[in-house]
Amino acid sequence: MAWRRGTAIFLAALAVRFLYVFWIGDPAPGIYSFDSAQYDQIAWSLVERREYRAEAIPGFPVEFFQDRNVEIPLRSFRIPGYPFFLAAVYTVFGRSFTAVAVVQILFSALTCVLIYRIGRRWLGETAGCWAGIFSCVYYGLFHQPGYILSETLFTFLFCGSLLLFISAGARRPALFLAAVTLALATLVRSTSMVFPGFICLWALIKEPSRRGLQACLVILLGFLIPLTPWLVRNYRIHHQVLLNSDFGVVIWLSNNPINLKGQGATNSTDIDMDKYVHLPEAEKNRAFAKEGFDYVRSLSAGRFARISLLKIASFLYPFLPHYDVTYVWMIPFSIWGMVIGIRNRDLTSVFLVFAILMFLIGIVLTGGTPRYRDPMSPLIILLGASGLLNLYRVRPALCSVALVAWTSLNAAMYFYSEPIRQFAKSLL
Repeated sequence: MAWRRGTAIFLAALAVRFLYVFWIGDPAPGIYSFDSAQYDQIAWSLVERREYRAEAIPGFPVEFFQDRNVEIPLRSFRIPGYPFFLAAVYTVFGRSFTAVAVVQILFSALTCVLIYRIGRRWLGETAGCWAGIFSCVYYGLFHQPGYILSETLFTFLFCGSLLLFISAGARRPALFLAAVTLALATLVRSTSMVFPGFICLWALIKEPSRRGLQACLVILLGFLIPLTPWLVRNYRIHHQVLLNSDFGVVIWLSNNPINLKGQGATNSTDIDMDKYVHLPEAEKNRAFAKEGFDYVRSLSAGRFARISLLKIASFLYPFLPHYDVTYVWMIPFSIWGMVIGIRNRDLTSVFLVFAILMFLIGIVLTGGTPRYRDPMSPLIILLGASGLLNLYRVRPALCSVALVAWTSLNAAMYFYSEPIRQFAKSLL
């Protein structure tokens, strides 16, 4: 029965995504941002020249994309997972954005099945099925595949690692496989680089003994092994342990005196992107990172707290610019799910809350937009399912009334979203 429901969820998710990406969504699959252009550029370089290289993109000085030490384009500017994924698709289908979208639709539909499997294992068949069905129509998931961006692939791998960790129990091989999957996700987006620390803390909460320490060692080993080839490759090039060389500029763009709201300042004419063009690639990364962290250290506690809250508010902002009904509808139930889970000392709830903290730490460090929230969608849905399940069990009649009222309010907010959006922007 479970496999039938999983198949039904997969097919429903597939239909929604094909319909949105190729008929309803705007724009059609293609290059629409700096990130997309550079992912495509690196991937095509891998296919044509067998070289991993980033070159100049409009809006950035040509010199920024050259390592002045060796006079060639940057070689470690992006983390490699997504460009290699694109290169694999281009090798089979040619430089086709439509082919990329189709493959990403398949991964996104499989993500819905993973959400169902996690919910089923954690909360039971009914709640798991509900979480899987809701993920089919959750905007943060179904709009991803149409873009040449890393969120879809990362979300799939990250969600797969969550399922493996939750299912592993005390089995060391299963923990190792989960950590390897998390490392593969990290090679797509470095957001999850700090997550092994949270997982080790979670493992020690589960088993505060030698067995817990052994689990931590297995997790760290499984996480480091897939990263090692890329780290070694970068060390041979730069003579530094380096995962990617855009980390420094991202830190600096989010933490500088011009960027008052900490949301990234790449469009500001006052930002001097070529200030370190005379440095080699790795030293350039270090210089930008140092300047960004020096600025953070110069802030008072109150100022740092205010900027951090603004970054998180930008990350959680519900207008894209249109109103994201599915996200806002689910948020109060997710919050309640977190509260109940922590209060009841539910280990799976704690694990999912740790994952949310990972995203928030990343946003405080690097800033972000609502787009960066998309990979957090499975966490929002699963915790929301937990919150709804608790409310229904405790007060079923009141829960039904609250659902109708909250849905009606969200519908009203959707139809009057523009004045609400303008008001929200004035507060930020």
